[in-house]
Amino acid sequence: MYWLDGPYIKKVPLYCEKIIGKYVKTLRIYIRSNNWEVFVAELKSEFKDDDSEQQRNTEAFLQNMVQQMRQQQQDPSVSEYRSFIFEYAERSSLLVQTSVISTHTRVFMFLQAFSDRIGDKLCKRCNIDIDEPATTTNVWNTLKTEALKICTREDSQINKLWKSKMRDGGEKALLRPERK
Repeated sequence: MYWLDGPYIKKVPLYCEKIIGKYVKTLRIYIRSNNWEVFVAELKSEFKDDDSEQQRNTEAFLQNMVQQMRQQQQDPSVSEYRSFIFEYAERSSLLVQTSVISTHTRVFMFLQAFSDRIGDKLCKRCNIDIDEPATTTNVWNTLKTEALKICTREDSQINKLWKSKMRDGGEKALLRPERK
């Protein structure tokens, strides 16, 4: 059974805020279109500057994410690293699929988000040579996995130390030297 797209298009303003619904009704694409895909593409184009989700799917947004991670005064927590890694992976995947950025750009921008020490570890573990762009192809999944491992391990060792010292005698145990 074949459904016409026209009736669906005419219902869109009902799902919008009143002022936006009225504006949508004035668009030429709304008045003349019977093709849902064309209508959606035109609507996205019309509202792209006001749509926070579309703004997040840009190279500028990724660059901003990277700068924010890099400029943090203290080392980010495990949850901040994980959040960054997963969001960067999601956003950059879309941009690579739509050819907005290359896989090379994706990897280099990602590496810039980390401290020099962590970035060096990631490059060594994933065999990435900054002077050789070909080393960035087919490395993304490994790089993402290694970044999660390193960032989790970096924090977890210190947490283990604190937890064991606190169990052994509270804060005073941290200040008291070990007796042999």
